[in-house]
Amino acid sequence: MSDIALQIERLAAGMVPASANVIFDTTVFSAGNISYDSGTGIITFNEAGRYVFKWWVATQSSTSAIGAIFALSSSQDDLLEGNSPIKAGEVVGVGIIEVVTAPVTVSLVNASTGTFYYSTAVPVTATLVVVEDDIPSMGPTGDTGPTGPTGDTGPTGDAGPTGDTGPTGPTGDTGSTGDAGPTGDTGPTGPTGDTGSTGATGPAGPSVGFLIPFATGFTNATPATDATGASSAISLTGYGESATVLTLTTATTFSINTADGYYTFTMPTDGTLTAIYANFATVAAFTPTTNITLYVAIATAPSDSLDFTINTSSITPATQVYAQGTAYPIYTPRSGSSPGLNIPLSAGDQVAIVLGFTTSGGTQAQSLPFFYSGGLLIE
Repeated sequence: MSDIALQIERLAAGMVPASANVIFDTTVFSAGNISYDSGTGIITFNEAGRYVFKWWVATQSSTSAIGAIFALSSSQDDLLEGNSPIKAGEVVGVGIIEVVTAPVTVSLVNASTGTFYYSTAVPVTATLVVVEDDIPSMGPTGDTGPTGPTGDTGPTGDAGPTGDTGPTGPTGDTGSTGDAGPTGDTGPTGPTGDTGSTGATGPAGPSVGFLIPFATGFTNATPATDATGASSAISLTGYGESATVLTLTTATTFSINTADGYYTFTMPTDGTLTAIYANFATVAAFTPTTNITLYVAIATAPSDSLDFTINTSSITPATQVYAQGTAYPIYTPRSGSSPGLNIPLSAGDQVAIVLGFTTSGGTQAQSLPFFYSGGLLIE
């Protein structure tokens, strides 16, 4: 499997003129046959494949007359826009570029009519993540071993019941009786031959799978519980930000309102969810009035539906809870994992990543903010 991924950020303020590239000054992660020039803002793909992009730019002001427009522009004439009618705030974009013949270059361009000034209120002013979406094929089947010799014939089974007697045919003419020949002696039985060796088993092909990362980024998740301590509202996440809190319609179902964001991905082929790992952190210092247990799970819906069902077999609880009456500083971490899962997913299924929590003791109805991140392994 070809593992190609890149995450780059801009930490500096400043500006980007119309038609100019966004310059990311920090490379957070780089793997595989890909390169980035921080002097020009140009990404170079040195291998053909399908690449998934997600980016955002924090803007403060602009002279543009048409709002904020930033676009992914490639040397093979791809132009994927992300835009906003206003000129201040966060501009977000996603897209897929198919690299047919490498090398191909890609950059994020100010496609509006005027200069944009980056926000001075945040530590990171722009982020871009690209991950290769190739799915490797199975390895070749090993050679078949040679066939062993045929074993000895087993004993004759018991005779079955006699069938009904058929009608008697006409009597034929009697032939002449010939002379009886002498009976010969029975020869000796030969020795049993040696058993042949078992053929060797061919090597197993490699396992295949793909990793789905997720993280809340700058926007924290704020799930909630009801008066019984059960989860009543959950948060969804994607590649770096969480959605508006969604209220559960039952203990395991909810519906997505597209006005609040659409934080799901769609299965490109049949697969099996085999593992989840998640990390959590408090957004601010706090002292819980109950015992709090966080969890992460997946929820699925058919490709033509906005109604999702949480798969309870996939729930990954935190290995440690936040204990009632204990004072916790900001960013106090917790983690949880569910290895060894065997949850089938079909091509076209929509998959959402859910964060929630339950409480016990004290005032159980809670609404608390958290950051969280992790990954799904689908094989």
